[in-house]
Amino acid sequence: MHTGFTWLGCGAFIPRSKVLRFLAQLGSNGLSKDRLRVADMYFSIWTNQYPYQMSNPLTPLDQKEGWSDGVDQWRIVYQNIYDASSKLYEALAANAVDHFMREEEQPRPDQRDTRAPCLNDKCLFLTNIDPFPLPTSVVFDNVNVTQVRMQETQFDKLDFPSNDFWTKHAYHYAVDRDDNTCWNSYKAPHAGDYFGLHMLTAINSKHVTILSSQNINHLENVFAISTSTNGDRWVTCKYQPLKDAVVSSDPHRLHIGFLCPAAEPFRFLRIEFQRDLPEPFEVCSLGLEGFNV
Repeated sequence: MHTGFTWLGCGAFIPRSKVLRFLAQLGSNGLSKDRLRVADMYFSIWTNQYPYQMSNPLTPLDQKEGWSDGVDQWRIVYQNIYDASSKLYEALAANAVDHFMREEEQPRPDQRDTRAPCLNDKCLFLTNIDPFPLPTSVVFDNVNVTQVRMQETQFDKLDFPSNDFWTKHAYHYAVDRDDNTCWNSYKAPHAGDYFGLHMLTAINSKHVTILSSQNINHLENVFAISTSTNGDRWVTCKYQPLKDAVVSSDPHRLHIGFLCPAAEPFRFLRIEFQRDLPEPFEVCSLGLEGFNV
């Protein structure tokens, strides 16, 4: 069992095959009419896959006369999450021929690095730094856990950002074209950690600019730059000093010149830490020649 809940109402891309499988699951599990009305709460859990969630700014809609108006919506949500999880657990334990997947899809949570779409929809923000515990940190016990809040109690004992912190420093703030908002790594980066961009179209560039709320203009030797045309084969680029006209005196702005062995357009850029940092790192904006987010 390797699954999780996500709100489909916040936006989702779903393969047609999973929708068809879910319809087959509904047809064979005999949910009551009341449960069928909120079947979307079952969908992500019954995929038996960890949802791939990306950070986005959400705008609340008018809740007047909404389905949750006048009801304890979290009680309903938690009841259905637990019911969906229990039914999945029992189906997997029975090991019968059914419509539930057993194999875990790739990439697994510890291999994922696509975190947020850029505001202009021309790129994606990448980083391997994840401040949240892996879902395998808390195991679902179908016997001793009788409600979702009991499961949450176990998760709450782990170290992860508070709601207030993440509201101010989520991934998408690195690429929202607002220099006053910043992604914060929460934990101090280690050597080998990275952040960067996956661009919709290939570009040519020989320098990258990082804007932070911190003083970073002395850290050019901390980072290594690599590029890729497909996200699989990476080329390490050499550091190249920039002309004085390009370099800014702003202590919050770091300009890094680089020269790659193959002078070809690239779609992926990775900025990798070469040593451990003593404190969390913040990125407020990223820029390449002719491309700023």
